[in-house]
Amino acid sequence: MSYCHTCSGGMTNLVLEFHPRVIDTIVGYMDSTGCDLIGEGVSAVADAVETIQNESVEIDAMGNDEAQSCDSIALFSNDSSSAFGGTVDLLAGQGPGGRDLFLYTPVDGFSGEDTFSYTISGNSGTQVGVVTVNVRALRAADTRLDPISGLSVQYYQLPVLSQLPDFSTLIPFADDVAADVVHDSTLGNFMNSGLADDVGAVFTGYVWAFIEGLYTFTTESDDGSKLYIGDEVVVNNDGLHGMVKVGGTIPLSAGWHKVRIEFFERGGGAGIISTIAGPGIAEQNLQGILLSHESSMQCSVADLNADGVLNFFDISAFLVAFNASDLIADFNNDGLFNFFDISAFLVEFSAGCP
Repeated sequence: MSYCHTCSGGMTNLVLEFHPRVIDTIVGYMDSTGCDLIGEGVSAVADAVETIQNESVEIDAMGNDEAQSCDSIALFSNDSSSAFGGTVDLLAGQGPGGRDLFLYTPVDGFSGEDTFSYTISGNSGTQVGVVTVNVRALRAADTRLDPISGLSVQYYQLPVLSQLPDFSTLIPFADDVAADVVHDSTLGNFMNSGLADDVGAVFTGYVWAFIEGLYTFTTESDDGSKLYIGDEVVVNNDGLHGMVKVGGTIPLSAGWHKVRIEFFERGGGAGIISTIAGPGIAEQNLQGILLSHESSMQCSVADLNADGVLNFFDISAFLVAFNASDLIADFNNDGLFNFFDISAFLVEFSAGCP
């Protein structure tokens, strides 16, 4: 180390490095000590990965395993099937640096946690490693009743808050339809709410999943927001902050899925932007053909009089239509009017309105 206090440049003259003779001494010492510094052995570190129903995943399980001193790591054995019957195939030498990989394939239709084991060996013994695979279930697509483009929006006047309220306990003061969820932060009124501060908004409708697979959603908001698919919180971006972007994933079947985006603004800038990305689909804003919402009060396919309530009048309407062989009573769409239509109607009626 050298430092010239009186030289121009001050602290920039400070040099922190080893002298070449010191480097030679260190290297010489290390060369003379050999490899057995802390005892030989190998450590198999547990792994956790995820995939979706019916989809295989490659796993580099040995990538985080460790060898002490100069011990080498080699795959000694591995399970050929998992705890719940999935298959485990060895991809010999196909990983980074020629490491062995595993190809895990779940049983068709299986979801949940599955495990399998493998054993690595070194000069002084073996150790077992465990791989846990979270197989995520595909969410079934929803049935739209009377859809039109865009998302339905309800605006709320809020008290002073630091997080999202329970909107189910509040009454919106205005309704709107949004063609997208792309609203940059502004110091002016938020969208068409007429409010710049202490305002909330709830977007509801459907989002289109082009094909089956794992989808990523984000919200970038000022202040807090959450994004739900069905009843599942996929993105939690709550709290007081500027335009912060947070994402989350969910496996979706192809088709339309119920989406709900909650937003609130305390003071200052107000904005929210939401995006989607999926299998073969680059990240893009939620807008256009990706979005739709219901155009009527009908809350269920069993709400035959479209009054937003399931009651005796819907049962009566179904029986009248069934006796008249009206297509509205053909609930399983097979062109026949029989017990299966009655059963399908009762299932929808019992499920109630969301």
